[in-house]
Amino acid sequence: QMIATQVWSWGYGPQLPLYTWLQILVFEVTGPGKLGLALLKHSLLLALYLGMWVLARRLGLGPWGAAIAMAGMLALPTLIWSAQRDLTHTALMATLCVWAMVAAIHAIQSGRMLSYLGFGMVLAAGMLSKWNFAFLALGMFGAALLLRQGRLTGFAVSLIVTLTLLSAPAIWAINNPNIVLSSTHRFAIDAGPGGAAAGAALLSLGEGVVTELLILTLLCLWAFGRLLWSARSMPIQPTERFLVFSVGLAAAASLVGVFASGTQEVNPRWLLPITLFLPLLVALRVEPRLTQRRGTRFLSGIAGLAVVFGIAAPQAILWASPEPPSRLMPYAEAAAPLRARAPEAVFVANHIVGGSLRAVAPDVGVVPSHMFIDADLPIPEVVVWTATEPQPTPPEDLSNAFTAQTGNRID
Repeated sequence: QMIATQVWSWGYGPQLPLYTWLQILVFEVTGPGKLGLALLKHSLLLALYLGMWVLARRLGLGPWGAAIAMAGMLALPTLIWSAQRDLTHTALMATLCVWAMVAAIHAIQSGRMLSYLGFGMVLAAGMLSKWNFAFLALGMFGAALLLRQGRLTGFAVSLIVTLTLLSAPAIWAINNPNIVLSSTHRFAIDAGPGGAAAGAALLSLGEGVVTELLILTLLCLWAFGRLLWSARSMPIQPTERFLVFSVGLAAAASLVGVFASGTQEVNPRWLLPITLFLPLLVALRVEPRLTQRRGTRFLSGIAGLAVVFGIAAPQAILWASPEPPSRLMPYAEAAAPLRARAPEAVFVANHIVGGSLRAVAPDVGVVPSHMFIDADLPIPEVVVWTATEPQPTPPEDLSNAFTAQTGNRID
């Protein structure tokens, strides 16, 4: 983000632009640096948990049920661990998934066309956050068609609003496929769809589901027991049915996407548009017969997880790591001669070096060796790289990248 926020663009490599746009606006207030990075990330996580509380209450849950739905998301490793450490676009996507569902439920309940317009705007924002948001969007439109809930004309208006707002980024993506598809190697799709790819995808998907849901499953069994499968004492409400169908259809759409694309490696966090609603579905299931003792047991388990993953684990990693963390690298010392020379831009070996240098020298432009921004950046005058021992000339691959991007050779 420290590098991407130098310019406004319709896209930033394979990532969609909304998070970077928001980060640019935050940096306008805080200046480029850790404060702005942390402020945006944790504001989005706060909005995620607040949105789940609002959604749970709209679906008729009481305070105990809403607390279980909200706190239960911390049983997902992606949210309690990965999102605290390094996820950005995924945090925004998860937040917009929840608020999109809030907007859809509100539109169904109110029936007002203005609510459907708002739903379309939230959907467009979600589609500009991360690509896997599309699975939930497909699920919600599919649920509306199958259940005939709300006004179909209203959902049609929502779709028109969404597509209209996405037109400019979509045109940019079509015109820049080399940038948009620059990270498809992570999906291992070189062989294309087929039996072998489907088998590998199923294995990877199974591992991802177990990794993401094991803690939540064990915690729910310990806290709720037979409440999870005993007969419900209350009928399913129409809005709850919409939620269930939306999540189920989103899961089906994700499976189709995996198999049709030939993806062989599935990252657990790609399933977040589906898995983050599972604590809410559990709360809807158990809340009518929930006792204070069972609710306290579940929330105490979540509190224990927060202590382990939020405090103990990070400290243990820092203590056990044989390498110094990147925050201890001498970036401030490296930036001192740059300030003295005052170059318009520097060419950096990787994003970590570039982002860290910009944090301590925000007035210096940073050009990464692997370009992912479709914009004209200043011509770099200085090349910066890292090495374990003094190295008077840059590595050959860095020199070649400099020549390929600028047309010049390093003196």
